[in-house]
Amino acid sequence: PEVFGAALKAKGVELSTVYTGCSFLDEEAIETELQHVTEAADFCAALGVETILIDGGRKTDRPATDADYQRVATAANRMGEIARERGRVCSWHQHWGTLFEYPEPFHRLMALTDPELVRFTPDTAQLTLGGFDLVEVFSRYLDRIHYVHFKDLGPDRRFIELGRGVIDFPPLWRMLSEVGYSGWIVVDLDY
Repeated sequence: PEVFGAALKAKGVELSTVYTGCSFLDEEAIETELQHVTEAADFCAALGVETILIDGGRKTDRPATDADYQRVATAANRMGEIARERGRVCSWHQHWGTLFEYPEPFHRLMALTDPELVRFTPDTAQLTLGGFDLVEVFSRYLDRIHYVHFKDLGPDRRFIELGRGVIDFPPLWRMLSEVGYSGWIVVDLDY
């Protein structure tokens, strides 16, 4: 952390978060992932970075069950405890290509996790890929939003420069502004 922190300072750059993706496939994988989150939380604490982003829930050949959702939620809550013990905040980044890519499973996960331990990082393009109503999901979890990815999506369902795609950002910006949101809003461009 000292070397990385010095490199950031030399470039005049601030690290806003550290991301850790998890599979949550089984208890063995979760134990390894808990260790990765612990290392990320320690790294963040050493650098004064507040937020650790987590996501995951690898899809398998079989349909997801309530036991799958419970397993992920329990592990996410444990990750939130690890972050809190170090004075950090754990936030869930909903992601396309996981068990939680569509609204119903995602809302189930949010209901199963402790809002004090697992906050929410909406990613506008990832949510749109899953068919979420952005205004509804922002409104529903406004009190859990801790970190935001503004990402646009072209008509071909590929990420595109902000403002050139299909996502309507002004209503989302207004909602965040109205509640006095003062956290990070990261413009995310993958390609």
